[in-house]
Parts: sequence; structure tokens; C-alpha cells
Amino acid sequence: MTTRQGVELLGLAARLKVVGRVAPWYRERIGAELAGSPRPELIDLLGYVGEGLPALYRGASALAVTRRDESFCLPALEAMATDTPVVAYSNTALPEIAGGAGRLVRDGDLRQLADATAAVLRDRRLAEELRRRGRERSADFSWEACAAGHAEVFKALAR
Repeated sequence: MTTRQGVELLGLAARLKVVGRVAPWYRERIGAELAGSPRPELIDLLGYVGEGLPALYRGASALAVTRRDESFCLPALEAMATDTPVVAYSNTALPEIAGGAGRLVRDGDLRQLADATAAVLRDRRLAEELRRRGRERSADFSWEACAAGHAEVFKALAR
């Protein structure tokens, strides 16, 4: 996530907050990558964030989804529901989840991901439009709708 305070991202003042567990066998590499970055002091490795996650989303200027193997990508949906614009690779279920409410870029193209994130941070109208679309899109997903969909599948299988 990039926040409204303080990493240079393509010349922008933003702080990068990286959320998620890091596997023990990968920590050394992450540490080396961080140490070799141009501004390591502006990157926060937060690890697992539990109950504080909604507040983190609400305080973010954007969510950049960098995973390329996400199945459903609940973080994208959570971000949209909390008025956080989403930028992500166009892969797995993300096009279906975002449904036009996020900025999707070619899978694996880091430059496009950075440019799209910078565009959201620079352009208030774009960010506001993505927030509005995200709120609308996230309303299409609910636990009730999920349960009803599963019930329909179960009924069809029982016939």
C-alpha cells in the first residue's frame, strides 16, 4: 500500500507499507532487497495485520496488488469496500473481482504497475472515480450472496 504520508514512487511523496507474512526461508532475500532499495527507510514491512487492516486500508491512497497467483484476492475487494483505489495485475480472478473498478495492468509488468499506481496518486479525479466504482462494485459481493450461490450449487448436485 502507498499512504498519504511520506516513499518516492516515481517522484511522488508516498510511504510504501508492505502487508503480509513473509515465509522464514524468504526473509533474508526480502531484507537484502530492502537494503538495496534507493530509500529503504520509506518502506515499512508490516507483516501480518489483523484487526488493524480496515484502518490501514482507509488510510491508504491506493492498494497495489503485486501477487500473480491470488485465487480470489480478498484484499482487492476489502480495499474497494473501504474506499481505497486498487491497482493490480490483470490475472487470476482480479478482472472479475474488480469489474472495471480497479486499474489493471498486464500481468507481471512492474513498470505498468508502478505507472498506474503513480497515476492514481497524482490524479485526484481518477482516484475519486476508482473509489466510487470500488464502493459500487464491492456492494455486489456479500456473504449472503456467496451462501446463496453455494446453496444453488448444492441443490443442483443433489438432483
